[in-house]
Amino acid sequence: MVAQVRPVTGSNAPVDLFQIPAEVLFPARGGIANLAVPVCFSASHVGYLSPRMEPNFGMLGEAAGHKMEVLASHERQSLPYRKPPLTFTNIDPIPPVAAGSKDYSYSSNGNGTLPAGNYNNISVSKGQFTVPQGTYGTMNVSSQGTVVLGVPGQTTTYNFQGFTSGAQTKIIYRGPVVINVNTSLNIGGQGATSDLTTPASAVHWNFKGGNGELVSVGGGGDTLGVFYAPNNDLTYTGNGDFYGAIAAKSVTVKGTGALHIDQDALLPVTTTNKVVITAKIIVGYTATNYSLWRITQAID
Repeated sequence: MVAQVRPVTGSNAPVDLFQIPAEVLFPARGGIANLAVPVCFSASHVGYLSPRMEPNFGMLGEAAGHKMEVLASHERQSLPYRKPPLTFTNIDPIPPVAAGSKDYSYSSNGNGTLPAGNYNNISVSKGQFTVPQGTYGTMNVSSQGTVVLGVPGQTTTYNFQGFTSGAQTKIIYRGPVVINVNTSLNIGGQGATSDLTTPASAVHWNFKGGNGELVSVGGGGDTLGVFYAPNNDLTYTGNGDFYGAIAAKSVTVKGTGALHIDQDALLPVTTTNKVVITAKIIVGYTATNYSLWRITQAID
């Protein structure tokens, strides 16, 4: 029950269709029952621009009529058109650092690798430094430091108590990684990743968090990855672009960077409500900084 409409352009050039979610035609939950508003529907002044044309109003009216027909045939007062609540998969506890682990600092113009052994806090302020798989304290990348994570051809798992990258820092992914962070996550810098050929679905950041801690992602450079923070608020800041997916308790977007959502970057989030009719539903949205994302799903 979604109207497909054609955007208004200044020429006769062909353009793609886009969808208007059926939920914009009806009052919020708890409002007036059995009321559809196909003309003065819920939208911002930007969202109202193309759908306001008369042919589109006609299609919206047809969609509203179909909805009312479904209500009558099922003897229902209302049907849930809102997005169902999400269920977040819990993140397992992050293992602690081994007793007796020592701190390690790296500051050099060359390339280095963390020696074998048990380490607590790691600091990189200059040069390119490779960190192998393991369990560590806080990773702090500052100044002009670059940290290299992962190896080609296999998934590498890291456990950090905290992870912070500051101004003009970089993170390079050599292969698929799973990065588990316990209490502090701040991914900023002028170049959060230097190689966008790595698929976002191969870079997973899991933030255990809790106690009102804030996750901060983004900076002056591009950011790549899947960020999962079910217990905390996440803020995307800065002017760099984002490539991947985000699932958090809440998401706030600041700055001027574009968000490129990777629909192949699957997240451990499921919906839980029960739908009592059988229908084919098309969900889609598009905006200035988003590519069209469409899901077709048969619900029973």
